[in-house]
Amino acid sequence: MTMPSDPAAADRDHVLIVEDSLTQAVQLRFVLEEHGFAVRHARHGAEALAFLATDPLPFAVVSDVNMPGMDGYELCRRLRGEPRLASLAVILLTSLSDTSDVLRALECGADYFFTKPLDENLLVPRLRRIRDNPRALAPEASPAGLVLPGSEGSVRIAADPRQTLGLLLSTYEAAVAQNHRLERAEAELRQLNENLENRVRERTAELVTANESLRAEYAARLRGEERLREQAELLDKASEVIATTDLDGRVRFWNNGAARILLWEAVGMHGRRLQEIFLVGDPADSASLAAALAAGRDWRGEIRANPREGAARVLDTSVTILRDTAGRADGWLIIGADVTERKSLEEKFLRAQRLESIGMLAAGIAHDLNNVLAPIGMAASLLRMRLTTAPDLKLIDTLEKSVTRGSGLVKQILGFAHGVSGDRRTLQVKHLMRDITTMIAQTFPKSIELAEHIPTDLWPVRGNATQIHQVLLNLCVNARDAMPGGGRLHVHGENRRLDAAEARALPGARPGPWTVIEVGDSGTGIPPDVLARIWDPFFTTKGEGKGTGLGLSTVRGIVQTHEGFVSLETELGKGTTFRVYLPAADVPEAAASEAAAKPAAAGRGQHIHVVDDEDSIREIARAVLTSAGYVVETAEDGLVAAALYAERPAAFSLVVTDYDMPGLDGAKLAEFVRSRDSGTRVLAVSGLADEDAGGKHPSLTFGDAQLGKPFTAASLLRKVGELLEVPRA
Repeated sequence: MTMPSDPAAADRDHVLIVEDSLTQAVQLRFVLEEHGFAVRHARHGAEALAFLATDPLPFAVVSDVNMPGMDGYELCRRLRGEPRLASLAVILLTSLSDTSDVLRALECGADYFFTKPLDENLLVPRLRRIRDNPRALAPEASPAGLVLPGSEGSVRIAADPRQTLGLLLSTYEAAVAQNHRLERAEAELRQLNENLENRVRERTAELVTANESLRAEYAARLRGEERLREQAELLDKASEVIATTDLDGRVRFWNNGAARILLWEAVGMHGRRLQEIFLVGDPADSASLAAALAAGRDWRGEIRANPREGAARVLDTSVTILRDTAGRADGWLIIGADVTERKSLEEKFLRAQRLESIGMLAAGIAHDLNNVLAPIGMAASLLRMRLTTAPDLKLIDTLEKSVTRGSGLVKQILGFAHGVSGDRRTLQVKHLMRDITTMIAQTFPKSIELAEHIPTDLWPVRGNATQIHQVLLNLCVNARDAMPGGGRLHVHGENRRLDAAEARALPGARPGPWTVIEVGDSGTGIPPDVLARIWDPFFTTKGEGKGTGLGLSTVRGIVQTHEGFVSLETELGKGTTFRVYLPAADVPEAAASEAAAKPAAAGRGQHIHVVDDEDSIREIARAVLTSAGYVVETAEDGLVAAALYAERPAAFSLVVTDYDMPGLDGAKLAEFVRSRDSGTRVLAVSGLADEDAGGKHPSLTFGDAQLGKPFTAASLLRKVGELLEVPRA
């Protein structure tokens, strides 16, 4: 490629700045671009030569004198020694103005010589003259200028030594433009008339005075620049998003905090409209911001900012108008603190408060439901003893199933309110899975195809059979409801050993052996807006009366108490798959089943005291126990029972007492009974106890045995028989 050597062949708008001070380079670049020049910046002479090795050439090089490595004088000499670059206009800048500096500029062949701080009213016209008249630097052209600071800004030295000092200075300017040798300039200076010496000295004194003034001004400017630099460093150290824009919202300044939070670098944001990434989420806030901007008022509120990567960030933002020295609106200052994590914590805290309130409400509802269901269950058992016709027994079956279903719902509510618990043992999940698939095959619609894969060597787990059964049932029912028009439901089990890398990829996992239960469907899938709330208690997408919203929250609660976790895959229109990971047990398999409970023995006239604040429970319990051969007396609360027991402490073999009663609760009643007669047994009854999970609860340890509500007539008789068979120690 042929390189241009004629300045007319260079880019007539292109100026190369060579300056090691980034601050001064930015200032000079701003001035030149304001006047329509295209600017390129090199940090030192070597980098400038590298830039000039490629097309297009600039029409002028503006270089600082004092730079590390290659200074401005050496750069000028290198340019003059290169035929391709020799005709480029070279302007040198320095903060010094000694005669030796001038002579060195002449010696190296510079076209112009300006002192700092630079006056743009001198530099810009000179560059325009060079740009518009490419041949202005030719030797035969009119003299160029060597400019020194003076009381009125600059002084020219003329070429004719016989003229005045002004002509002498013009001579210096012409000598620089024509690249005269230093020796000739010195000879001409020595030939000056001695009569001019006094004038030269006077003029020199004026120049020195002006120079000192300029030096003081320059020092003040340096101090100002240093303060600005320090302020910029402070802004960059700030953790907040700090930006300034013009009145149209185009970015002028973008700090490092904004780059860290939003991942948009300052280089990519300059000139970009801030509205492209800042969005006001609340319509009311958006309207108030628009009104504030239109009226020139400050604004404060929350803004959603879209980073280059990742989810949106919430910024607590203030927008303040900026004004110029004349008081006119000039732009906007935006300061935004990232409150995304704080907002998330606030939402979690409020959610925890709501859940705590819901839990307290749920516990109260469960207690009342237990009191309602208990007499219904015992009455159904009594009716089964008295009725013999098939239609009547079918009604009894329906009644008992409804009580069982209601009892299961109460257990879910209590499991959510107080956390699931219960005795655990080593059990085979494959048996529970087969029970569930058998029930599905018998009860689910025929339009749902069941696919099961239950390995015979599935690892055992340490857990509560009733609770794991509840997990499987809830997941299968949800899968059924997701396929109203039919589809495919699969229940699979597998043994899986997770290594460290796999465990890190699954939230809640840890390396080791896991028993995995997978329940999937080919249904509708879960929409993204619903997916975020599926674990919330009482949240349901089913119609009114078709769901409690406790299914998945109960699933997660049970799995977490078993030290496991749940993963989920879903796709709209293609279905959902839940995988329950339970830690595999490292102990031998437990016995396949426990011996069936033996029938309760008939009463032999023993006296039993039934204490409960619910009339229906007292009366049904009296009827059940009386029909079994016991003598029963009742009391509506602990105070009445204590008074009756105080009169006849040896009359009762057993006290059956509710835990939660007004006045005197069951625990205090049991303490009173034992203080009078150590031979009387106590059966503690409460909705807190779960007979299926072992019938144990810390609040009911005051009794010799515990019985959970709602209970059946058979379970009541069995507990009473067990207590009366063995005398109290």
